[in-house]
Amino acid sequence: MDLISTGGNYMCTGMGMSASTDLVWEENPSLTHDEVSGFVNDYLGNPLYDGLNDPLGEYIKHIDCWSKYLAPNKILIGQVSSNDDRYQDYEDLANYFSTLTSSYGTPFKVYRVFTPGNYPYTPYSNSLILNNKVFVPLTGGQYDDEAIAAYEEAMPGYEIVGIDYNGWENTDALHCRTKGIADIGMLYIDHMPTLGTVVYQSEYDISAKVTAASGSNIYADSVLVYFKINSGEYTVATMILESEDTYTGTIAGVMPNDTISYYVYAADESGRQSKQPFIGEADPFVFKNIQFPVTELAFNPDL
Repeated sequence: MDLISTGGNYMCTGMGMSASTDLVWEENPSLTHDEVSGFVNDYLGNPLYDGLNDPLGEYIKHIDCWSKYLAPNKILIGQVSSNDDRYQDYEDLANYFSTLTSSYGTPFKVYRVFTPGNYPYTPYSNSLILNNKVFVPLTGGQYDDEAIAAYEEAMPGYEIVGIDYNGWENTDALHCRTKGIADIGMLYIDHMPTLGTVVYQSEYDISAKVTAASGSNIYADSVLVYFKINSGEYTVATMILESEDTYTGTIAGVMPNDTISYYVYAADESGRQSKQPFIGEADPFVFKNIQFPVTELAFNPDL
C-alpha cells in the first residue's frame, strides 16, 4: 500500500480502530497525516487511526513497547513511578484513552502495568495473545508477579503464561520476536454488543453477522446466544437466520432492574467454533436494564 510501517508500531482492535506512535509520520515524510490514515483505512479497514507521542524515550518508538489492545474495548498501558521524567507522558496517554469511545461504543477500559524499565527489564506490554492464551515476557525481576496479575485482572478466562528469559529487553521482547498467523478459514462473528444501562424490556433481540471464511456451511442449529439473568445459570436461545448471513436470537424472561450477561456462539462444518466475546462465559457482555416510572397524566382541556 506504499506505506512504510513497522509491525511493532501497529496495533488494532479488530473492529475499525488502530494506533501507532508518531514514528509512522517520520517514516513517511512524503505523505500527509491524512494520506497515511487513508492507507490504513483503505487497505486495513481501520478508519480511526491514532498517531501518538511515544513516552518510552528509547530509540525504537514502537507502540508495542508500552501499550497493547487486549480487546475491542480494553487497552493495557505501561506505568512508571511519579519521579520518573516520563511519568506525565504515560499518564497523559492513559487519560487520553480513557476519554476515547471504544469499538463497542463504550469508553475504553484502561489497565496499567508497572514498567519502570530498569534492569532486570520490564517489557510486559510486549506480550503475545494467541487464541485463549497470553504469553507475557518475564525477566526474573521484582515486578513480574504484578505483571501477571495485571493481565489476569484484564483478561479473565485466558491462560496467562509467563515466559522467563534473561534476553528480553524493554525494546525487544516477545511480541517483537513472533508473528501471528491468521486463520484464513476463520469463523467470524460480527456483533455490536448491548452494554451498560438500557431501558427495560421483557425481551431483547441479539443480532450477529456470522461468516465462515472457509466456505463451509454454518450449522443452522448451532448459532446460539447464551445468557444468564443476574446470578442465575446460563441458558441458551437459538439464533434464527434473518438474512443472508445475519442471525437473531432473543433474551427472554427479563424483569425490571435485572442484569444480563451474554455471549454469542457459532459452529460450522469445517469443525471451527467461535464465540463473541472471544473468551465467552468468563468475560461476557453485560448490561443492566432500568424501568423508568410511568406517572399518570391529568389533562383538562379548555371548554
